[in-house]
Amino acid sequence: MSEIVVIGGGFAGVWSAAAAAQVRRAVSADLKITLVAPNTDLVLRPRLYEQGPGRAKVALVS
Repeated sequence: MSEIVVIGGGFAGVWSAAAAAQVRRAVSADLKITLVAPNTDLVLRPRLYEQGPGRAKVALVS
């Protein structure tokens, strides 16, 4: 079994882990993916004109 560890829960880390998960599904690989992040949410930085800035986060815990 192979393992990928992604350090950082920002956009680059989340997209890297998501891309690895797509590859794992495509080739049916026995691959463990671990995302190490300081928080349990990916916080989006809304612009001042956008409504509902409190909804601008996505849970990283599955």
